[in-house]
Amino acid sequence: MNVSKLNRYLVGLCLFVGYTLFALSWKAGDLFISNVGYDDNDLSSLIAVLNIVKVAVNFLIGVFTAKFIAEKTFLNNSQLFILGCLTVGASMFALPMNESFYYIAACRAVLGFGGALILFTMNPLVASIFPENELPVVNGLNSSAFNVGIALMLTLASVMASNPSLVTTFVAIVAISVAALFFASNRNSVTTMKSRLESNKPAMLQTNDNQEQFGITDGLKSGFNWLFALTFTGIMSFYYVAFTFLDGATVKYLMYAGIVGNFAGIAGAKALPHIVVARLASFVSVVLAVSFMFTLGSELSPWIAGALGFAMMFSLPSYVTLGFSQPNSTPKKVGITFMMFWVLSDLIATFILKAYATLASAPSTESTATLFILAVAACYPIGCLFIKGSPKPALQMAEA
Repeated sequence: MNVSKLNRYLVGLCLFVGYTLFALSWKAGDLFISNVGYDDNDLSSLIAVLNIVKVAVNFLIGVFTAKFIAEKTFLNNSQLFILGCLTVGASMFALPMNESFYYIAACRAVLGFGGALILFTMNPLVASIFPENELPVVNGLNSSAFNVGIALMLTLASVMASNPSLVTTFVAIVAISVAALFFASNRNSVTTMKSRLESNKPAMLQTNDNQEQFGITDGLKSGFNWLFALTFTGIMSFYYVAFTFLDGATVKYLMYAGIVGNFAGIAGAKALPHIVVARLASFVSVVLAVSFMFTLGSELSPWIAGALGFAMMFSLPSYVTLGFSQPNSTPKKVGITFMMFWVLSDLIATFILKAYATLASAPSTESTATLFILAVAACYPIGCLFIKGSPKPALQMAEA
């Protein structure tokens, strides 16, 4: 799809900020839940609400959008992204108004809905408008967004404790601003796309019939999609456990170094085959994760946390780009790949977090909880050994 360079970069900025806001809102909710007196088991239950809504919405939107012709990929996902930003803003604005468990659960569900829309639309939008040579950079920035959001919220933890309404109102205003900027920067492109669809509808339907017959069923049959999602579940679950349950004063070093690691990973993704970077960095990440978990509370802990964050996030630009690099990829296929990616990884991570919280809450099984989450993290390098990757993306931009 032809989009001006300025509009393309504005879209990239909106995607980055939108994902950052979702992560910041997630951690802000975690802090609010702890500050009003709920324990780790309650926190894991409320995270489960958020993740289950994310899973359900990702799957339903995936089924819904798979029925549309490829030419509507950008149009549909643009509208859903705007709705996602507005929903995240609404959930944050409402959060501090009540401290009851079920009210907070409802706010988390709304946040999960908005976050699911942002996550689902991000990769198809990137695939629709960014050329191949820019994908590692864009994917690297987007993969750093969650880390940036968590790091920002850990930095603002004292403000969240003393004046939560200030933080949540600010996030709501920024979310609305992102939605407005995204709409304004793509108004001409969307209008042109609608006109083209109306004037060429019969021809485009015929083209779609001839060129792309790929839906949810085809995505479920793809071994790559399953392996891609399940492999990532390992490191994502460890990451969720770290920023949710472990000491925030130490974990913040992991987050800060992770931001640097993401930018270094962008350079690595451009210099080396993506699968090579993913395999090497994932192996180093798990070695450092073991060291991190067994040195928590020591003087070495912040240093190991920083090294772990750097290595873990260094792998992400390359790993995420693998989802764009499969043979005959199109924006529509990328959307289905990442729908499965988020549905499977979030669903499994929800149960892993609950299991970890249960084990860690009892002194007799605390060490078991550590071994459990490290075993889960080990799935990341093991899975990378079985993923096949091409040296560069093979995305067919013409079908966007």
